[in-house]
Amino acid sequence: MRILIVSQHYKPEPFNVSETSEELVRRGHDVTVLTALPNCPGGIVLEEFRHGQHRDEVDTGVRVVRVPIVARGKDLHGMNKLRRAANYVSFPLSCQLTNAAMDSEYDCVLCFQFSPILMAVPALRMARRQGVPCLLWSFDLWPEDMLTGGIRRSGVPYRIMRRVSRRIYASADMVAVTSPGFEKYFSEQLGLQGLKTRWLPQFAEDVFGDVPSMRVSGGDIIFTFAGNVGGNQAVETVVRAASLLKDDRILVRIVGSGSRLEACKHLAADLRARNVEFLGRLPLESMPRLYADSDAMILTLSRPQGDSLVPVYTIPRKFQSYIAAGRPVLCSAEGTVAEIVRGEGCGIACPAEDAEGLAEAMERFARMPRTRREEMGTAARGLYERRYSRDRFFADLETLLSELTGRK
Repeated sequence: MRILIVSQHYKPEPFNVSETSEELVRRGHDVTVLTALPNCPGGIVLEEFRHGQHRDEVDTGVRVVRVPIVARGKDLHGMNKLRRAANYVSFPLSCQLTNAAMDSEYDCVLCFQFSPILMAVPALRMARRQGVPCLLWSFDLWPEDMLTGGIRRSGVPYRIMRRVSRRIYASADMVAVTSPGFEKYFSEQLGLQGLKTRWLPQFAEDVFGDVPSMRVSGGDIIFTFAGNVGGNQAVETVVRAASLLKDDRILVRIVGSGSRLEACKHLAADLRARNVEFLGRLPLESMPRLYADSDAMILTLSRPQGDSLVPVYTIPRKFQSYIAAGRPVLCSAEGTVAEIVRGEGCGIACPAEDAEGLAEAMERFARMPRTRREEMGTAARGLYERRYSRDRFFADLETLLSELTGRK
């Protein structure tokens, strides 16, 4: 199948587009990627991609076509909002002006819809011009994602982007969603009841399975939070919960970096939470062992901020990694991910930012017989294999593309 992938982001930016593109090539497909010059997360275009370099090349079997873009910039004196707006519109505009990647014929278009949703515009345009279907794979909810940045639901920018977003979603031949909660959002919040949707969750690499624990049994009970330590993750909830624990066997490890890391360290000191260890950001290759040595993993999300419902509908990608390792999940969150944890029996869930509830969940888990903990871990791994494995993902993706193009 000849597939055009449209995404504003591609490697070396930290998104999974390249993994998907390269695997599709390995599976026998002809893949072209239309993308922008990389400028995330640093906010400036990388030096090796300036001055016309790497604009049209073949990388690991994938043809990659890059168009100019206004870089996101760095947040200096509040001017970043204007530059970010320019960044949002420059990708679809560059695609329109350069007519990039239109020198080939395709069977379908696959759009990776991150933020902003405007990156879907060139995908829909290319599909329409070639008379082929477009599969829009939605990672971020729009215009809901705008509310996390301080935009008000009653404001003009939100109302404009709501109309634009509805039109974009409705124009796609199919919308694949990374969380089942997205379907509820499209129906209840955007009024798109007739939208053709399919669930296509992100996969986790199977590097976390079959790694034996090196710990001696009968010691501490270790709970690990791994990932970004930012505002949306509400990691302060983990620290506060740890400070409430009465079971001296429990050790809480926080692995990762982010904008709230120092605040969490100060909070741990203020609360005298000596059972909390901050390990910082560790290389990926050390994570499987870290997971294997943990009795359970911790997933926390903030309560919905202001008008935003994003935490209610989304599934953090760390969840897939946690269950790939066969670790039970202690979840302090609202909405979809908490419902999955409860429904699948792969952990314990409590409300978002509920430190007392999370502390109670930790102590309840610590009191469980080892066989019950192992049952939760088995349920977690089983869920991964059924829904989130790499093989399942690519089988589902190829099925969706075949369905769209009418191929068997």
